Amino acid sequence: MHIVKNRNQSCVLACFESFLSDYDISLTQEQMIQELRPTDCDQNGIVYWHRLIQAAEKCGITLKEVAKSFPVEDKYLDGSLMLLTDFEEQGQKRWHCMRFIKHVKGDETEVMDPDWKRDESGVFETVAIQKWKLEQMNCHYYEADPHHITTRTDPASSAG
Repeated sequence: MHIVKNRNQSCVLACFESFLSDYDISLTQEQMIQELRPTDCDQNGIVYWHRLIQAAEKCGITLKEVAKSFPVEDKYLDGSLMLLTDFEEQGQKRWHCMRFIKHVKGDETEVMDPDWKRDESGVFETVAIQKWKLEQMNCHYYEADPHHITTRTDPASSAG
């Protein structure tokens, strides 16, 4: 799995970039923002929750919500599961996106979190999250279909 960091406030787009990179498709968060503004995201790359599926499609990803399960099914060890949280923090509605990597142990899941930090060597880390934390953050599961990725040579070619 390609670890991609959030370049602004675009965790969803960072997850899209990471997923596409796994299939040797180069589409940066900046390119996606240009493609998706103003209907599907704002200038910072924050994808509007109600436009998530459409934003994914415009980026070449077929995305659908799937039933939650814990532990997560082994079929998602290919990195095709995105975890979107929907929670309140300091009285404000917050959304966040991560990619499932694997189960670590017991009730912990390893994810690629675009907002996580670098280790001492400068390499970006992944993070383990416990099941209770995912439940507390009202986690939704979205499957990105690796067999239905569309590509464009010019990311702005479908803008209309």
